[in-house]
Amino acid sequence: MSETTARPGGMSDREYADNLRRATLASSIGSALEYYDFALYGLAAALIFGQLFFPALGTNAGLIASYATLAVGFLARPLGGLFFGVLGDKIGRKWVLMVTIALMGGASTLIGALPTAAQLGDAGWVAPVLLIVLRLAQGLGAGAEQAGATVLMAEYSPRKRRGFFSALPFVGIMLGTLLASVVFWLITLAPEELLLGWLWRVPFLVSFLLIIVAVYIRSRLRETPAYIELEKSEQVADHPMRELFRSSGRNVALGIGLRMAENGGSYIYSNLAISFMVLMGVERSYGPIAVAAASIAGGLGPFVGAWLLSITNNAWWPVGLYVAVLSAITFACTFLTPETVHRDVTKIEDAHHGEDRFAGLELQR
Repeated sequence: MSETTARPGGMSDREYADNLRRATLASSIGSALEYYDFALYGLAAALIFGQLFFPALGTNAGLIASYATLAVGFLARPLGGLFFGVLGDKIGRKWVLMVTIALMGGASTLIGALPTAAQLGDAGWVAPVLLIVLRLAQGLGAGAEQAGATVLMAEYSPRKRRGFFSALPFVGIMLGTLLASVVFWLITLAPEELLLGWLWRVPFLVSFLLIIVAVYIRSRLRETPAYIELEKSEQVADHPMRELFRSSGRNVALGIGLRMAENGGSYIYSNLAISFMVLMGVERSYGPIAVAAASIAGGLGPFVGAWLLSITNNAWWPVGLYVAVLSAITFACTFLTPETVHRDVTKIEDAHHGEDRFAGLELQR
């Protein structure tokens, strides 16, 4: 194919290749910077937020309350994905991704400026309320980020390499988790008085600078060729959520099931486990190192796990059973999920769950 052959959206091959590289950078680096904020909150919830925002509850109850704020962010994630996903269908992928990363970075920066319960004295209850509000904002931004970055790459990528390119935002997520773990490990090396005094704020305040970089990268991105094609042919639905659940409700349920073991289990290891280490007397700085290693190799997971530990006198088997149930759900869903490798993202009929139509397609090709 020559350089001047038209691509969707009117781009030549050369323009398409340049924009594909730009989209890869925008989604991968942007996801890394945004999930730096999200992972940073998880580490803080596991190691210090109980002492800073829930000191009156004691060690165990304070930890559970801290993880409850973590869970709130995860409850907000699907709402963020739904709201900003619909908005992205109306105004385009690029602008939504810029809004969500600004939302995430702004919330994280403000967390670093929050007063603690002790600083507010009799009005100490205000501190956790503000923390929850900002955590909700983080959850809204993160839910839209993960879905939006994946859709961006799916719509930009060549059809035969869609799986590869769509996986790149998740590589960025792991890099962001690794960065947050290293940063948090460094600050936990400081004396506890310094850490709980003002040093814990620094990684959150630094978010402001990181988000500026991500917004700049995404501002140079062109809209996806698939979105331009769908918009021209008037295939952008007026009521996308209604259409989604009407035509592909089964696939939505399967997608949720596929994430149960991975998401819930990963946060058991990356958050609950390091809190357990501290409760058992292990030095606080070891936890972020361990998380940096669960990155190389679900917010409700740590909350449920902390509750299970509290009612069973720190017995390990209820948490193990919880992870096993999540794994069983995901394992079952893998047998029901249809192959999508040859589907065309610009065709409405390919978005529906016509598994039978695709069953023999691979053999034919």
